[in-house]
Amino acid sequence: MSTHVRSPLELRLERRNARNVRARRWARLSAYAIGICCLTATWQERALAPAVHDGKVVAADAAVTFIYESEHSGFSTALSHFGSRGLNASEYDPITEALLRARN
Repeated sequence: MSTHVRSPLELRLERRNARNVRARRWARLSAYAIGICCLTATWQERALAPAVHDGKVVAADAAVTFIYESEHSGFSTALSHFGSRGLNASEYDPITEALLRARN
């Protein structure tokens, strides 16, 4: 049975490869985080990309409608009624209704 003694060069290469793997993992995670931040900024500020902002507002309204339908009538019923009608936020959310009344 022979034992292989690793040279200092081999040890440095192993450590460097391990650092490279960790660095690539963090770089990938950072890229996703930056992308999410950019999309969030676009969502919040219409002036950055009006067409994208308007599309996301429509998607958010559809998601809120779907969530409301699924909470109050079950998932399958929500799917069957999804998109057939719009909901006024003040009709189902008392806090929003109070805020809207206070605003006027």
